[in-house]
Parts: sequence; structure tokens; C-alpha cells
Amino acid sequence: MYAVNILAMNKQHPDYYALSIANQIFGDDPFTSRIGARIRVKEGFSYSVGSGLQLPETEDQGLYYTYAISAPENVVSVISAYQEEVENVVKNGFTQEELNSAIEGYIKNRSRQWADDEAIAAILIDSQKYDRDLAYYDEQIEIIKALTLEQVKSAFVKHIASKKINLFTAGDFK
Repeated sequence: MYAVNILAMNKQHPDYYALSIANQIFGDDPFTSRIGARIRVKEGFSYSVGSGLQLPETEDQGLYYTYAISAPENVVSVISAYQEEVENVVKNGFTQEELNSAIEGYIKNRSRQWADDEAIAAILIDSQKYDRDLAYYDEQIEIIKALTLEQVKSAFVKHIASKKINLFTAGDFK
């Protein structure tokens, strides 16, 4: 199962950071995210499951995607569980523990990335290309640290939950 929705946003959009954290909580990790814990771990419907964002720096067209690899007989259950988890976020939002963990994960991931010479070269190239000084990256961390549960839920509802999923399946469905 693969679902894709076009997002009319880029990395400069006011909801970008909140949506990134919402996605991290909802589907970034195949075991501990909302859909990973539900679809793969608890229900055992899928071999792999996750979601992600692909957003450009400046153009206003990106993607949200979610996927699950499962046996054909589990596809309907996977889709149903995914939709139930979306509805659960709409109804109940995320927890403070989930938000804190996602923020901590984002910051640790940034630190790991910045330990790589290739990543630093890419950051320097992007900084020159987009006319940014390195303070921009410190500001990103401060924005992430300041996110609230309401901002994260609101971004998820606005950009993911409110959209009808464009669903694709492939396999032997005899």
C-alpha cells in the first residue's frame, strides 16, 4: 500500500517544522511511530510501514507519503488501521511525551548529520545558494524546541488528515 498527497508547501512554509515533527511522531519510525507501533508491532499487518515528507526549499509543491508492505490479505486491514490512527490524531492529538521525544530526536539527528563532511559541504552550498548565514540553522532548532502540541496537531490536521488519501496498491490479490 502506498498513499501520496501533494502538499502546497515548501521548507519556508510557516507549518513546515510543526508538520515535520507531526510526521516524525506519526510515521517516521517503523516500530515506534503511531502507525509503526499499530500496524507493524501491535497488529502485525505489515513487514514495514512509515511515512515521510518530501518538500523543496522554495517551490510550493511537495509530497506527503505513507507506505506499508504487507501480505495481500492484510491490505484492507492496513488501510483501515492507518485511517483509524489519522482519526485518533484528529480527535486526541499527540502526547507531550511524543512531542518531547520527537524534538529530542530531531536535535540528535541534526547533530549526527553535522558530524558528516558531506553534510557540512551540502549545508555550506545551500547556505550560499539561498543566501543564508549559519545562524539560520540555530534558528531552526529554536523553532523546533518552541513547538506546542496544538501547533503540531494543527499542522497534521490541515496538511494530512484533511486530505483524501490517494491510495495505490500492488500485489497478487487472487
